[in-house]
Amino acid sequence: MILKINNLNIFYEEYGDGKPIIFLHGNREDSSIFSNISKKLESKYKVYILDTRCHGKSEHGLLTYENIALDIIEFISKLEIVDPIVCGFSDGAIAALLVAIKEKKIASKLILMGVNYNYKGIKFFSRLEMKISYFFKRDKYIRLMLKEPNVSISSLREIESNVVLLFGKNDLIKKKHINNLHKNIINSRVEILENEDHYSYVFNNNKLLEVINKYLD
Repeated sequence: MILKINNLNIFYEEYGDGKPIIFLHGNREDSSIFSNISKKLESKYKVYILDTRCHGKSEHGLLTYENIALDIIEFISKLEIVDPIVCGFSDGAIAALLVAIKEKKIASKLILMGVNYNYKGIKFFSRLEMKISYFFKRDKYIRLMLKEPNVSISSLREIESNVVLLFGKNDLIKKKHINNLHKNIINSRVEILENEDHYSYVFNNNKLLEVINKYLD
């Protein structure tokens, strides 16, 4: 389905009926990474998956995390979704974080996988790889990760939603950065997944379902 949001055609799918859950994919991915898990959850939940701007079947526009967040806010408003759980991975988690900062009552819970609140939260060698790649490709998706996000500590402290922070033991997000997130988001809990990296448990839908199931209710 297509919904006009902030003058862009945004593609989305919905499954099931019940408490609403919105899944947000990462950088240069699309909603299909959550297709299987959506079908496994549809017996108990109303699941929405969408291609964020400049991804998948959605239209292109100015690519910033703030603009993605504003799209999500309007998506929730236009479809009259009440108190959704927002599950975001990587870039999708950053957008979800910004949604909760901008609209404090909009989400009942955030499940954030591999999130960083500042671009400097990415480990040195991962950032170095991005910088080298950007030098040759001038890719807007890489530039986004190198320049954003820039969320202040004071903004993190204003988040009112319950927040679950999920990271792989071998994640590309710095441990100190994870600790800062947990310390400054008041209603947060953190889980570090053994034998997982930034991507592995998210792309293994059975593992992801196992991990998030305990946090959905």
